[in-house]
Amino acid sequence: MIVEFTLPYPPSVNHYLARTRRGVRTTEQTRRFKQECAGLLMWSPKERFCGAVRVEVMANPPDNSRRDLDNLLKVTLDAMTHAGVWKDDSQIDMLTIQRGPIVPGGVLFVRVTGM
Repeated sequence: MIVEFTLPYPPSVNHYLARTRRGVRTTEQTRRFKQECAGLLMWSPKERFCGAVRVEVMANPPDNSRRDLDNLLKVTLDAMTHAGVWKDDSQIDMLTIQRGPIVPGGVLFVRVTGM
């Protein structure tokens, strides 16, 4: 099975968690991104990937700012787990990411292939 998604550009892992008086929590920006992805994916538990998967990501940034591609993966893969694409992101056996052309607002093109 192969599925492809177009997702909004995620917040960097640098903005994933925040320290508060009550401990460490995910940021509002991260929670909004996960909810937006869950709404876009609308994944049925019956369709969930059960075995190993390969994930390919094309990251189209919103502008020319310098960005580390690896900082985009944590929140994106966690959002896909939250949406039910797979049971756990430990199922990912192969992961590739590449930078694409600038797109206003930024976007990720994601392909998931069962192995």
